Amino acid sequence: MLYNESERRVFNMIERTLEVSEADVAKRMGITVTKLRSIACQGEEELMNDLYAKATRLKSIGLSNVEISKNMFINESSIRTILNKPLL
Repeated sequence: MLYNESERRVFNMIERTLEVSEADVAKRMGITVTKLRSIACQGEEELMNDLYAKATRLKSIGLSNVEISKNMFINESSIRTILNKPLL
């Protein structure tokens, strides 16, 4: 099965950190690999929604993208990307 970019990043991190495959992780959790991928994707969506909400709140009070990036400890270019994407 093919991975989207966010799923691949999550599973690479899991494999590097735990030195186990995604199949092993799913087996230990008692779920299918498909369900594990779904959970990982939902987690990334929640993270992006949280980043978008915080960035738009800071923008609405008048902070520049540079100030927002310093506040959130994220590159300014990432702030631009976050602000240009609607909620998932």
